[in-house]
Amino acid sequence: MSERVDTSQPRTAGATRTAQPPARWRTMLWPGVIIAVLLASAGSNIAMMFVANSDPSFAVEPDYYRKAVTWDARMSEVQSSLQLGWTAEGTLSLDAAGDSGTITIDVRDREGSAVSGAGVHLIALFNARAAERFPLVAVEQSPGCYVARLPARYAGEWEVRVAAIRQSDEFHAILRTTAAIGSSDVCATIVSPA
Repeated sequence: MSERVDTSQPRTAGATRTAQPPARWRTMLWPGVIIAVLLASAGSNIAMMFVANSDPSFAVEPDYYRKAVTWDARMSEVQSSLQLGWTAEGTLSLDAAGDSGTITIDVRDREGSAVSGAGVHLIALFNARAAERFPLVAVEQSPGCYVARLPARYAGEWEVRVAAIRQSDEFHAILRTTAAIGSSDVCATIVSPA
């Protein structure tokens, strides 16, 4: 004979489970993972942007777009400097303490005579810290010899951009020099009129 099962009472032991809705944390797992990945990506991008913008050894040329747009005018300025025939030589000597230095620029005309009475503006930058630029105004110490104090803290390769203006004459050059702490005679040579 077959055995009859009483279905009027719910079974407790060994009963089959009915389908229950999944737990709330399970439904939020994948959206949570996607949101976490997006937040981690945004956070790492912000961190990299901060590092890139706070590193003084990384530099972008100021006004590079304007310089590119006005390239023809810039080349005309270079050509004018070449035709003018002026030259600039310079020295950069750092104090023994290493916290400041002196830039001396000697400006000569085509015949080798001192160019006196010019307004000489400089932009000095240490190559390994190119984001730190020092705009300076050089004072004429003797005929054709212009001097500026520089808050230099680094020995090594420096770039000095020179702009000498006297009446309608305008001269531009880029000088490179290697400066050593305590040095007294570190000469720069013209890389190119700029």
